[in-house]
Amino acid sequence: MTPEGKSYICKILSLDSKDSWLLHAGGKIAVETQTINAILQRKYERTISVTDYYQQVKKQGLEYGTSFQALTELWVGVEEAKGKIELSLAAENYQFHRVLLDASLQVLGVILLDNDTTDTYLPVRCDRFQVYRRPDNCLWSHVQLKSVGQQIKADLQLFDQNKALVAQIEGLTLRYANRSKSVKADLSNWLYEVTWQPKPKNLQPRKTENWLIFAGSKGIGASLADKLKETGDSASAQGLGFRIVLVFPSQTYQKVKENYYINLANPQDFQQLIAEIKQSLDKVVHLWSTDETDNIFSARTPESPLNPPSLGDLNSGSPQNWGVRGTKSLNTQQMGCGSVLHLIQALTQAAKSPQLLLVTQAVDNQTPLQIQHSTL
Repeated sequence: MTPEGKSYICKILSLDSKDSWLLHAGGKIAVETQTINAILQRKYERTISVTDYYQQVKKQGLEYGTSFQALTELWVGVEEAKGKIELSLAAENYQFHRVLLDASLQVLGVILLDNDTTDTYLPVRCDRFQVYRRPDNCLWSHVQLKSVGQQIKADLQLFDQNKALVAQIEGLTLRYANRSKSVKADLSNWLYEVTWQPKPKNLQPRKTENWLIFAGSKGIGASLADKLKETGDSASAQGLGFRIVLVFPSQTYQKVKENYYINLANPQDFQQLIAEIKQSLDKVVHLWSTDETDNIFSARTPESPLNPPSLGDLNSGSPQNWGVRGTKSLNTQQMGCGSVLHLIQALTQAAKSPQLLLVTQAVDNQTPLQIQHSTL
């Protein structure tokens, strides 16, 4: 492409086998300034007051806000009009500011008023909208009317101050808006509020919950079992109940009625315990870490006979007939972290996943502080 005055010479060439350029097509590109000059310099029939125009369209129901009243000059001719648009807002951050576009369409209203058309028309479509360059804050809008009836059709051309074509709108269609038909909107569903809806009680019987409680010497586990049984008795009408199994630390594994006594240092005892409980487990409560070590472990020899405590002994806090050998620190870890580890391994091996509740005491800002239990 080679410049030639205000136009350009365009050629399409290729290189043949003899290294010679072969011309395939050529042309001349020039800006059509004569049509633009004719539109902008044309003498129109009369000038329209912008203030009067906005007052007139307001009576028709088209009320433009201050920001959208961007027309500064108006001229009207035979089925055509021209308007100057000046935007007071910053438009550099927009490809095409909406106020510029809206004001360009407002020029069409001048032709309709000049034809004594007092009906209200609203734009509904256009056949083609082409934008050639980003406009600045000043535009000229030229509107050419094509047809008038129930629908109005027009073409628009938008120019900048340098007479460059900015955009074209072809086949802009406006449709008649019948203002005589009043619209009575039903506002009942426009606003919402929270309203609680009654729902019937779920009367389906609830399943019995199975609890496994590792009880200590302070009677907390036995008290918890009693509370659960009371709750189950009062809610029996709704089908709610509890099956409770208490587990106490001992030297050897044995079962006494519904309760178990296991060696907390022997992981096989935990596995046997979980295996013998055939029903599924809902909750497992570990309370062994709530005991003072000196109350649980005594200095008995391995030859001492085992006398498992009764629930009465546990409630009284008198474990004088049962115990396991060991130092205080080692036994504390066995009672707490060690027994929990064996318990979790046994549950995992049996593929049971109940809710596990680990209970400690005196490990956080309490006196005397029992830091040996902090591993849980």
